[in-house]
Amino acid sequence: MLKNRIIQCEVSTLVEGRWTIERVIDDEEKAVAHAEELLASDKYEAVKVERERAMLSGFSTVKPIFEQKRGELPKKKDITLSATPDRVAWCETVDDFCGDASRRAIGQLLRAYLDRNILTPTELLHDYRYFKKLDAAGNLAGAAIHKIAALQAAERKVDTKERAEILHKLMAQQTGRARDALASRGLPKLGDGGLMGLIAEAKRKTPNASEADFVTRLALARHLDGTRSFGEKLEKLLPLVVDGLDAPALALVDGLLADVLGSASLIIELLGRQPHLGAALLTLALVATGRHDGRIAGAMPAFEQLNGLIVAHGMTACRAVLLDRLRRQIAGERPLTRGDNFAQSAVFNGLVDKLKDDQGGVIGGAPMADAIATRSRRLQIVGGAGEIRFASPEPTARLDQLFKLEREVRGDVPKRVVVAHILDTLARLPDAPADALLALKSRAENSALGAPAKQAILQRLQEFEGA
Repeated sequence: MLKNRIIQCEVSTLVEGRWTIERVIDDEEKAVAHAEELLASDKYEAVKVERERAMLSGFSTVKPIFEQKRGELPKKKDITLSATPDRVAWCETVDDFCGDASRRAIGQLLRAYLDRNILTPTELLHDYRYFKKLDAAGNLAGAAIHKIAALQAAERKVDTKERAEILHKLMAQQTGRARDALASRGLPKLGDGGLMGLIAEAKRKTPNASEADFVTRLALARHLDGTRSFGEKLEKLLPLVVDGLDAPALALVDGLLADVLGSASLIIELLGRQPHLGAALLTLALVATGRHDGRIAGAMPAFEQLNGLIVAHGMTACRAVLLDRLRRQIAGERPLTRGDNFAQSAVFNGLVDKLKDDQGGVIGGAPMADAIATRSRRLQIVGGAGEIRFASPEPTARLDQLFKLEREVRGDVPKRVVVAHILDTLARLPDAPADALLALKSRAENSALGAPAKQAILQRLQEFEGA
């Protein structure tokens, strides 16, 4: 770039024959991508991007680089379900249906629909206007419910039809109160009192805890009205975190921010220009584990604030979404960098090092371990982690297989993959008799695992004994 020259791109939208500058972006590719995202929202008649070159002397030139009308867009493909959730969100109540785990699953299943309409799962579940639009899009909601019901039935060994009926009832209950709220007057709004003021007002007007949570989330969903990108949603939510928030209020914001972070386009914008996918994933790993310093040249301005919240408060829901994005990319087929297999492996090994935890496993648990094993096989890493294929779905049988396997595998990463699966299986272990727990404890103590892994496993078993 020439010295003493400033280049910026103006993204403009056309509504009722009037052009309005929507955003100014320094990067040309990002500006065009943002314009295309705006046009896909069906809110504008046309979009355009103009590149302005300004010299410090005062001389400037403006050149159109992109313009497209809505009618010129190719016909949109029918939207189908997206990725299968990595964790099954079990729902028994309407509060479960609207909870963080459920919304995360909805965000994964309906990602294509949410991205096209620039919506978060919270907005979809709480604002009846958005659910009506989803309902008009065909059987997408029904397909999502059937998918979740099948996953729940497989995990809990229950009838799929029964689970689907329960989920349909919960959805009807939630959409019913969202419909009633659409016509209701006097509901709490986010005002000068901030989030704590909103929560207090919701509790005062609706003493029922479940309804108070609902109207609080509805008010926050309406707070996002008019936002035209996920970046704008993020920028409107971050200021809600102020000194004095109690743990429930912070968890509420954490969940809302996690909803927004489900968008892949936002993650790309947040991290700024990266030299290759491996560098982007390494940055994402540091952010998701709370080890980034918050400084990235060219990153979205909100990045530093979001990173600071993760470092200071943990932000469990945000971290879960970021780790899920990281896991899917690791398991995917896109090259991590340019170059041969040696270059790919070097970047991959550096990334895996950042995902090692202090329990002898990997951050992200068994799903991340599976992703690491998949990429290791694809890169044909000598001595790398192998994919574990279980002979039985039963937790006790799987543990027996894993404890046998841990004596056979060699190397730090393969051992960590086994440990991650052991800890994950123990977390899903149903009530076990005392003799079975004693046998597992003996196998852990006599295993060839390192001290941190043994300690973590024995601690899990002690929790069972104390239950």
